Amino acid sequence: MRVERLDDYQSWAIHADGTTIVIDPWLVGECTLPGGPRIFRRTHRESPARTPAQMGSVDAIFLTAHFGDHFHEPTLAAFSLDTPVYSTKWGGKRAEKMGFRNVHVMGAGEHWTCGKLNVTSIAPAFPYAHNSLGFLFESANARRVLLETHGVDRESIPGACKHIDVLITAIEGVRLLGIPFTLGLEKLLEVVTDLSPTYLLPTGTRPEMSEGIISKLLSVKGTVEEFEQMLRGAGATTRMDLLPSGGILELNS
Repeated sequence: MRVERLDDYQSWAIHADGTTIVIDPWLVGECTLPGGPRIFRRTHRESPARTPAQMGSVDAIFLTAHFGDHFHEPTLAAFSLDTPVYSTKWGGKRAEKMGFRNVHVMGAGEHWTCGKLNVTSIAPAFPYAHNSLGFLFESANARRVLLETHGVDRESIPGACKHIDVLITAIEGVRLLGIPFTLGLEKLLEVVTDLSPTYLLPTGTRPEMSEGIISKLLSVKGTVEEFEQMLRGAGATTRMDLLPSGGILELNS
């Protein structure tokens, strides 16, 4: 199994046993939300590893949420409309509206296969439990990758997550008008200590690197570097790896 970071924000690909899936791809242009750049605008600091055309044929696209920083229409429009799409009911509606012909709407706690990957959908922590999903991917040789772009809810995760190889999640503590968008460093440390993943891959990094009204209302506390120090101070064996755009983590069999 190979885990590939496709950009410097939160686009990922997983390759296993001849199956390739992409997650929340933003690989062209800039990222905005409804209302345009005045509301929210983000550009890549590093060029994405590959364009959709360079990705070639993929077996599926996973969209953790229907928000514009996860559901990037210009990127999605560059993929074949026959590509299977897995998402929430809101993400599924948007994908169908775009013309995707093979859309799968998932709820938390569902299990299915995608090529050679076993997949479990998982509810995230408040306030995203009803409009976003995390995913546990398991390869044929039992390598497990848990991806949660907002906050891991330990009560929602299955027992298999107690033995995961990779946790992909947001590190920095982000709040908007006091509402938590991520767990924050202290709560995340409890999660990582409990799950003991072999590797921790930060996603959604540098949330403050955006423009617009929303970015001015964001409160960001803590850094990836600070959290790594906290891990070491707690004696955790988890290795944190801040992959660059195009960086690959190879999980040996």
